[in-house]
Amino acid sequence: MEHLLLQTETGKGPKYRRIADQLISQIAAGKLKPGERLPGERAFAKQTGLSVATVIAVMNDLESKGYAVRRRGSGTYIANPEPLRRPRIGFVAEPHDYSKRIFGELWTFCHRNECDLLPLIRTFDQLESAIAEYRLNGLLVYNQGNFSREAIQRIHAKGVPLFLLSTVQEELADYSFGYSNEELVHDAVRYLASLGHTKIGFLLDRDNIIPNRFRREFFLKTMWELRLPVNPEWVVTNGLEEQLPRYFASRERPDAVILGSGLTQPLVSRGLEACKLHVPGDLSVVVLDDYFELYSRETLKIVREYTCFRINVADFSVQAAEYLLRKIRGEKPEKPCVRNYEFVDAGTCRPPSKPT
Repeated sequence: MEHLLLQTETGKGPKYRRIADQLISQIAAGKLKPGERLPGERAFAKQTGLSVATVIAVMNDLESKGYAVRRRGSGTYIANPEPLRRPRIGFVAEPHDYSKRIFGELWTFCHRNECDLLPLIRTFDQLESAIAEYRLNGLLVYNQGNFSREAIQRIHAKGVPLFLLSTVQEELADYSFGYSNEELVHDAVRYLASLGHTKIGFLLDRDNIIPNRFRREFFLKTMWELRLPVNPEWVVTNGLEEQLPRYFASRERPDAVILGSGLTQPLVSRGLEACKLHVPGDLSVVVLDDYFELYSRETLKIVREYTCFRINVADFSVQAAEYLLRKIRGEKPEKPCVRNYEFVDAGTCRPPSKPT
């Protein structure tokens, strides 16, 4: 390859992207041909007067956009065949029904907008290699609450936009689409308090999952903010199936309960029936992220529909995909600020009974 002729100090945007764009133009013009080997990073830096760090960023940008391919022990080559024309978006999630709902919305969006959607099984530390391996233009990742701002920014700095879906954490709000667990729990507690309830319980299973842990913490925080008493025996976050019979049979049970996850609906419904408790006569019930439609499809007749703050999966999934696609196309979209959940009254809550 002849000496590279690049303008390193002209143009707008980060230096590495200006250099990468010039190389892409040379590829499009046929000056750099498929299969041709680019100089090694140190040689490239010496030829152009760039730092090695900038050269690495250039190579990463070319590779992520499909214009170059790295071969271990050999070097970096101009990609052959030509890069994909359709935007390619990766979706990283865990295999459960909630992720399937998100994937369904993303699939429909990508089909309508002529994008390729790739479901990936990757841990967060494997995302950068997946971007290069599959020539991804962007990433959407189901948020389990264990991501760092620095890691997300590192991927964005390479020119590949990444956004988290589902739980929105305050420190990652500008990289997230979905709903705030804090707002969700806060609204549920305030709703019951507005009816006059002060004896409020919180039922949740699998407290080891980070979003669930957030919900428990936000419940306790909101109860404290509203100056409502907290009885530790009314807060169950593990071993729910074993504890429900005693919980519902107790004379000291709360007047209202919040189900911290829609996944607990079958357990709670069976527990209430076993103890011959009536909703809302004996107990007011609110559920977060309702799963009633899923359970009704599975003909679990004992599962009933509760008053809920239902998360709008379709809304935040499409918002994220639209925003990501516009970022891929080099636009500067404004990020929408919406709650993405709604209150649905199913008649399972009423003011507490007055002592006789």
